[in-house]
Parts: sequence; structure tokens; C-alpha cells
Amino acid sequence: MTKPAEIYRAKLDGSGMSEITSLNRDLMARANLKPAEEIEWTGALGRKIHGFIIKPQDFDPTRKYPLLVLIHGGPQGAWNDNWGFRWNPQVFANSGYVVFAPNPRGSTGYGQQFVNEISGDWAARPTPTS
Repeated sequence: MTKPAEIYRAKLDGSGMSEITSLNRDLMARANLKPAEEIEWTGALGRKIHGFIIKPQDFDPTRKYPLLVLIHGGPQGAWNDNWGFRWNPQVFANSGYVVFAPNPRGSTGYGQQFVNEISGDWAARPTPTS
């Protein structure tokens, strides 16, 4: 979540990857963005749930911060550790929030059963806590 996309090249087998462009390198170096922290907890029906915490660039653990929770739409979708131009958690974090981006049941990337578990009950079943 700390770097916009660039263009890379690699051999067909995936080896030898190298960056071709670095259009945002200078700008992003000044941004001092903090990496997203991955977290996991036990949610409804005892299922493991995954998400991210993103902190402001000058985060001070002795201070209190407002919390902003970003719920992805769908609900079949997911927060990933990638740069987003539409809903970028870093923008909110660097406005002074600690950002929580959960991937509740129904999110993609955790197997089809995880997605199916909320089928027909989107209002109640995606709840991230038990």
C-alpha cells in the first residue's frame, strides 16, 4: 500500500524481474508512508478473519488517534496490500487517522467457501466479530 504501480519486466518463468519505470520514486520517498500491518482475529462461526491496520506517517504510539474503518464493497471483494487510486487507506491515514481495513466473511482471496458463507444473508453473516 506504499507504492503506486510501475512497469516491470521478467523472463517467461518469472525470474529476472526488474523495474522499467520509476515515475513516482521521488514523490513517494517524500511521502514517508508506513507499510500496512496485517492482522488476524477469530470472527463469527469461529472463522479466522484477516485485515490491515494503516497508521499515519508520523505515528506516535503514546497518542490517541481517531479510527476510520474502511469496509470494501461487494461484499465479494478484498483489501490487499496494493496501491489503490479510488480508496487509498494511506490518504486517510496521513490525514491523521488509524485506518482499519477488514476482510470479513464473503471477501475474495480466502477460498470459495469463505465467499459462499454469506450467500443469501449479506446483512448478518459478514460480521467480522463473533
